[in-house]
Amino acid sequence: MKSPAFAPDAAPAQVSIALGARHQLRAVLAARAVNRVMVVASERTAGSGVVRAMLDRTAARFLIRFTAFTPNPRIEQTLAGSALREHWQPDIIVAIGGGSAIDTAKLLRSLPPRRETALRVLAGDEAPVPHPVPLVAVPTTAGTGSEVTRFATVYVGDVKASLDHPTVLPEHAIVDPELLRTCPTTLMYSAAFDTLCHALESYWSRRSTAPSRALALPALRQTIEILARDLEVVGDNERLALASAATAAGRAIDLTRTTAAHAFSYPLTAHFGVPHGVACLLNLLWLVDYNSERIAHRTPAATRVSTVRAALRRLDPRSAPAQAVRSLLVRAGLPDRLSDYGVRHADVCHLVDAGLGSTRSGNNPVPLDHGAVSARIYSLV
Repeated sequence: MKSPAFAPDAAPAQVSIALGARHQLRAVLAARAVNRVMVVASERTAGSGVVRAMLDRTAARFLIRFTAFTPNPRIEQTLAGSALREHWQPDIIVAIGGGSAIDTAKLLRSLPPRRETALRVLAGDEAPVPHPVPLVAVPTTAGTGSEVTRFATVYVGDVKASLDHPTVLPEHAIVDPELLRTCPTTLMYSAAFDTLCHALESYWSRRSTAPSRALALPALRQTIEILARDLEVVGDNERLALASAATAAGRAIDLTRTTAAHAFSYPLTAHFGVPHGVACLLNLLWLVDYNSERIAHRTPAATRVSTVRAALRRLDPRSAPAQAVRSLLVRAGLPDRLSDYGVRHADVCHLVDAGLGSTRSGNNPVPLDHGAVSARIYSLV
């Protein structure tokens, strides 16, 4: 039976957001009386003193680590994790890291280890693993919102696929901004750009609702307020604000899903290695004006697009919204031309085909015309 592409009927994850919240992990595991814990984290994260201290204080007798994945995880990596999970039979999975670590954990607990069956699950032709192992997500970046969403991204070849099902949602999210202290500034910016795009896209999406907007708009404004500063010198209070915004924006896209900025980011990441949050922001350079110019006036959607534009102007009241977005890239020391990331004019057609082929494009507040979009992206090369 084909699973629904959009199923909002899972209970929200239990979320703790506070400085020092990571110390709650032991209580979460003790409450479940776990004996065997599977940790999903990168080699660097798993080896850090802070994470070792978190895990050493757990009451588990047996602990196994899965670190064999890369940023933007591949299907082969997640299937190796699924095989380990099926063989080792953990009582609980703990994902510690950015969106790639958390998505990997979601995937390896929900996908069967057999490739053909896993691909049918990703296509929605078969259900994920029933009654998956409980999952605790501990983000070490502030941006992806993966700790509170019921979908996970994986690349099958060069094609981005998404596992979207209520059982993918983590049971617990422990958000500790102190874990951001060692996050490289470039990664902080990319993750914050992802938060901005999540909040912005959820707010103007076709699936926008009053509850999603109540999460998205404050998250957008709070992220903009933090991004107006230098992320290299922010303190714990700013990290707490950014982490709170990221989780709220994650909850917003859990209700609505993203739109065209994300749809067109995937080929930039897959083919040119552009970090995900940066790729999303680059697409706002053309999308903000595109949506504004083509939206039907005096409609609720037009009001939402105007609200987004007004929020972006807070970055620089003297600049147009698209120019304000460009200023974020400049502040982060990143190029604002696609050619600087290796994109050529000959690549534009492929980028547009791939973007329009994503289901996220259909969630954009206005239809996306191939020729008009191509012209906009061509001008950024």
